[in-house]
Formats: sequence, C-alpha cells, structure tokens
Amino acid sequence: MTISIASSEFLYKSLKSILIIILILLFRKRLNLKSIKGANIILWTLLLIYLIFPKDILFSVKTYGTSKFLKTIFLPSIFINQVVINMTYKFPSLSRLNRVVGSSLVIIYTLYQFIKFKKVISNSIELKDRTHLNKSLKKFNIKREIKIYINDEIDTPITYGIVKPKIILQKSILKDWDLLEHVLTHELVHIERYHILLSHLKNLIICLYWYNPFLIISLKYFEEDIEINCDKIVIEKRGDTLENRKNYCQSMLKSVERQRENDKFVLNLSPTKERMLNMKNWKKTMSGTFTLIFLLFLYIPVFTNAIEVDENQVISDTEGIKEVYVNVDNRVEEIRDEEYKKLDLYEIPTNGLRSANIDEKRTLEGLDHETYTFNMSSLFGKNHNGFTIRTSEMYCRGGVDYTVIIQENGNIIYESRYNQGVNLKIKANSGSSYKVIIINQSVNPLTYKINISSYVR
Repeated sequence: MTISIASSEFLYKSLKSILIIILILLFRKRLNLKSIKGANIILWTLLLIYLIFPKDILFSVKTYGTSKFLKTIFLPSIFINQVVINMTYKFPSLSRLNRVVGSSLVIIYTLYQFIKFKKVISNSIELKDRTHLNKSLKKFNIKREIKIYINDEIDTPITYGIVKPKIILQKSILKDWDLLEHVLTHELVHIERYHILLSHLKNLIICLYWYNPFLIISLKYFEEDIEINCDKIVIEKRGDTLENRKNYCQSMLKSVERQRENDKFVLNLSPTKERMLNMKNWKKTMSGTFTLIFLLFLYIPVFTNAIEVDENQVISDTEGIKEVYVNVDNRVEEIRDEEYKKLDLYEIPTNGLRSANIDEKRTLEGLDHETYTFNMSSLFGKNHNGFTIRTSEMYCRGGVDYTVIIQENGNIIYESRYNQGVNLKIKANSGSSYKVIIINQSVNPLTYKINISSYVR
C-alpha cells in the first residue's frame, strides 16, 4: 500500500460531501443534547476544510500482496470513490467553465451584499463607556482590541471583524443590565472562538459550491450549531446552574431576531426553539461522546480516496484491453491500426451539438474525466451511422489506466478499461445523440490524443 497526495475536482468533493452532511443531519440533535459542547462544530469544520482544500490523501491498495485486513478497512473508501467518480461524468452541464462562471457571479453578488452591509453599520456610534465590557472581558483571554458600537438600524446584537472585532448593540440593551451582560458574554465567545472566521469560510463554500443545493441549504444548520455551541460556553463561563440557564433563556427571548440581508456577514443572538430546548436539556453523556467518535470514524472513508491497484496490469503498456464491462449487442469492436487507416472517415456538420469530428490532445488530472458530446444527424448531406474512437500518444507516470464509456441517448452501451491506446469502431443509429467519456483511473495526470470521426457502414 502506498500513500500520496492527489488533486481532486470540486465537483467530486461536492458529491462526496453529501454523505457527510447526511451523517451530520441525522445525529446533530443528539450531539447537541448529549455530547461535548463543540461536537457538531468539529464535524462541520472538518467538512468545510475538506471542501476548501484542493488535495486529497490517496491510498493505493495493491490487488496482490495486501493483507485481507487492510483490504477490508479500505473497501468502503474504494467503493465510495468509484461510485462518485462514475457519478461525476453524469453532470456534463456542470463543466469546469460553467462552475467558474457561476462562482464568479455568486462572488459578485456576495460582494454587493457586503457593501450594503457596510453602509448600514457605517452609521454606528462608538460607545466610550467600557465598564461593562471590561467586566465581561475578565472571563476571557482575548488580546485583540474590541470596540462596542450603538446602531438602532440593526435589529439584534451582532459581532463582525476578525483582527479588530466590533460588537454592535442597540440602545435598549444598555437599559437592561442583565441582558447586556448576557449579550456581551455571548458576543465575546464568538470573538474568542473565531466563529466569525467559520462564518466567512461558510460564505466561501457557498461561492465555490453554488450548484449543490443540498450543501447550501444544510449550511443553515451549521450557523445554528455555532450559536448552540456559543450558548453552552456562555453558561459554562457564568456557572452551569438551572437558574443561570433560565436567566440566559429569558435574555434570548428579549433579543428578537428579524431576518436581514446582512445576516450572512455576522453572528447574532437569536431565540430559536432548538436553542431554548438545548439550554434546558443539554447534558454531556458517554453515549454522546461515543457517537461523536463513531461519526469521526465514518468520516475516514469519505475524506480519503482509496483505489485498488493491480500493478501487473497498470504498469504494462502492451496488454491492451484490461476488462470490458459493457458492450451492448457487441456494437463496439476493437480494431487494429491497419484496419483503422483503411476506413473512409467523414465529418458531420454541427447540428446543435458538437459534430463527430474531434481531434485534440489534452491532459487529465488524476481521477478526472472528460466528456465529448455529438450526434449522428446532419442537416446537410447524408446521415452517418457509425463513428470511431482512437486514443493514442498515451502517457501517465506509473502506468496508463483509463476507462472509455460510450452513452447513446443517455444509456451506456459500452464501458471498458484500458492501459494503452486503442481503436474502436462503433455501430451507431442515425438521429441518436452520443457521449464519449474518458476517465483517468490513475492518481497521476494522463496525457492522451483522441480522434472521434464518423463513417458510413
């Protein structure tokens, strides 16, 4: 077994993240009620770091020479990895260009909202009296300078800023000493634990993964878990008694939240039913701690990539076909170079989709794929009822290992794995649309030349 670092596509990570999100959503309420204070924050933070980091840890498990015990351990990771790779080529509309364009638009919109937020807080007036702030700061070990501002245009207390954090309050809060102390302690916890940094990281994830609605919607629970974690720390600093929990819940009820556009840039004190119930019923138990450990263990096969490598097949450059998985009605035939050169190859004029006239050389990153789309209809001239695929000039450090998949009208008619260049002749149907997917099964970049041309049978 070898361990290496491999590049990963954002689309690949996006699909894998759904498995982790399902685990978090299934167990988050139990963890909030029964586990350590920051259980869910640990799980969410690991997920965000995984999504933002462009590399993955890759385990290459040898088919031969690896113990059954190790194979059993990595079996879930190998299975998940293969399923996700096969799923990524089913989303051709989410090409890298489309994702970059979409992310750029989301970033522009986010910056626009941030500018609007800055305009709102620009009218804030600094509070010179630091008596209550200094009293609350005694419970913390914060070296950064903190300032308090008053702004009644904002409905609820908020905290923003990382290096020079600022707390914005409303005048009405200054009249209630108990509420003010709870609010300051709550906001100082956010500052001490750098929760605002996690909030910014969440916004970056939204910009990068805007096309994954499941991920975007689930992040609202991440924000809720930050607040729940903060509530528990506030109670801990004030003394975890039933009376203090009750008083803190009353303070939360006094601070009524109304949804605003600037919520995405700040953290605030807001009374929700789930937070109130957590304040009433939270109690750390051994079962809750073991649940967290169990979930962290389940993270491993999702966060790591594992592939099974047969060195006898991958390193060789002369064996040809490794394995044919699908060949519907034997419509795909492998032919020799001599036969390929004798074919009378044509071009099909573009008709809505790319024509079967593809001749290019490119490089695929490790575990990446490329999709070629065309149809077999022509507005001008005759329709063609066959096409060829030729891969050549193959190079990959450690051995060529790639899969060719052919889809007809969305259905797979051919799938095979190769370790060298190949010539394929395909019987097509006039009027049908086709996709040819090349998947690099190696963790190293694959360089290849591909020719796709039509012919008349």
